[in-house]
Amino acid sequence: MVAREIDGAGTAGLLLIAVALFGLVLCLTLGSIAVAQTPTGGEILLNETTTGAQGPLSLAMTANGQFVAAWEGPDADSDGIFARPFDAAGAPLTVADLPVNTETTGDQEEPAVAIDSAGNFVVAWSSADQDGSGAGVYAQLFSAAGAPQGGEIDVNTTTSGDQDNPSTAMDSDGDFVIAWDGNGVGDGDGVFFQRFDSVGAPQGSETRVNDGTGELQAEPAAAMDGGGDFAVAWELNQVAPNDDIYFHRFASDGTPQGGDVPVNTPTPNPSFQDDASIAMDESGRFVVGWSDYSGRDGDGQGAYARTFNALGGAISGDVQLNSTTAGSQSRPAVTMEPDGGFTAAWSSDGQDGSGRGVYLRRFGASGAGMSGEVPVNTTTAGNQEGTSISSRSTGDLVVGWSGNGTGDSVGTFGRLFMLKGGGGGGNPPPDTTAPPDTTAPSATISSTGGKKGAKAKKHVGIVVSCGIDACLAYVDGVLEVVPSGGHKSSAAAAKKKRKKRFKLAGVSLQIPAGQKATATLTIPKKALKQLRRALKHKGRAKVKFTVYVSDTAGNSSTATQTVKLRR
Repeated sequence: MVAREIDGAGTAGLLLIAVALFGLVLCLTLGSIAVAQTPTGGEILLNETTTGAQGPLSLAMTANGQFVAAWEGPDADSDGIFARPFDAAGAPLTVADLPVNTETTGDQEEPAVAIDSAGNFVVAWSSADQDGSGAGVYAQLFSAAGAPQGGEIDVNTTTSGDQDNPSTAMDSDGDFVIAWDGNGVGDGDGVFFQRFDSVGAPQGSETRVNDGTGELQAEPAAAMDGGGDFAVAWELNQVAPNDDIYFHRFASDGTPQGGDVPVNTPTPNPSFQDDASIAMDESGRFVVGWSDYSGRDGDGQGAYARTFNALGGAISGDVQLNSTTAGSQSRPAVTMEPDGGFTAAWSSDGQDGSGRGVYLRRFGASGAGMSGEVPVNTTTAGNQEGTSISSRSTGDLVVGWSGNGTGDSVGTFGRLFMLKGGGGGGNPPPDTTAPPDTTAPSATISSTGGKKGAKAKKHVGIVVSCGIDACLAYVDGVLEVVPSGGHKSSAAAAKKKRKKRFKLAGVSLQIPAGQKATATLTIPKKALKQLRRALKHKGRAKVKFTVYVSDTAGNSSTATQTVKLRR
């Protein structure tokens, strides 16, 4: 028997998960329950000017709770971009809305905002015909007080055709990246980015995000960690019947880290995934959200997300965000918490009794729901939609939307939420409760399969039991088969003996306190055939299992175990 300790020991009053798998037993200690976000006040009207329609909007928040909103509204010619900074309590730092774009001819639209640790921020947008050929992307820097820093920045180098749908992300020091879609070098319908330093000077050159070309790549979303490494997610509009979400990671100097990575698990055709959003914490862990239009949640559109580690490896499977499935739930916005968990906000049809409304929900790093759906807007008449969300280092956050509300029937609004509830803005009342457990779950892995290994079967049985709290485990695996080359030493025999790997589809086990659940991993038919043939002819096979665990405080850990297979 082999024992291995991972991530240290657990603490008292914790949760125990036991996973039995091919004679394999995993024991994991997990943390205590955390609470959901609680509103600290009512709706905040973000725009001071109420003439004409305002929205959509974009939000960004600093670690100390100061935040900025940027939105689209009427300017001297048509539509323009405006911004306004707020303190941690939601009070505006400027009397009036700040005009962002200097050029007002034509439409300026699709605002995106990012902020650094000091509150300085950048706003990006698309502008019609300003660069001489279709839409182009521009940006403007501001100080924390809302003073413009320099003039408009020309973002895209390629100007022929359209460049639009910008997204921006900024690191702690103010360096930032802007991503967009459109025509560029190497792809007429691709996704591109340009890096900038904290004063707006371009770093490197315009760079294509997507490796694959020939199909429409659209609507990017960018996120950056504290050191400047970043990731871009986008929608790949493939030839019918599938549209899917992908991401690509990059180092702070723009060097690609791996290739295009699919996010959503393929669904039965037709599969329509859209509205990519992304958020990243200081260490590089990230979450990607999207809308599913294939009826996967049982009724119309649904909102989904998936979590990844800093190397781009999946932590969770596809997580359905909305528990209410009647009607359409779509366009989720996501934000990371410092422990690797995340909060998502989306708009829902008819759920608040009148048109569309906004809801949020908190999740652990492995996708376990940490709260129920929380209604965000207090005004329910008419529509509230087009969500944006951003959080601070404590997990407190701001949610924004556009629509009908107090003081403006077509305005932009926000609402602050605290992780522990009570108080207001960035100054919560003294907390007399015990601090949340942030200890990563630990795992002791023991294999009882013996030296001969476990018997190969079509299904891999998994039993998970919880202790005093609810838990979530996500288990997947990779089957590796090495055919026998017999006694020959030829090149043909060597090629025949080459390893073959098969991904085993993962399963999520969401288990109430004190109960057990059983799930199975299935070896695909093609893989099972090769497995049995290899073992029959003295080949070798093994399965590497990966178990991702999450407690209800959002702490998470990963454990692996390799099990040999026999006939």
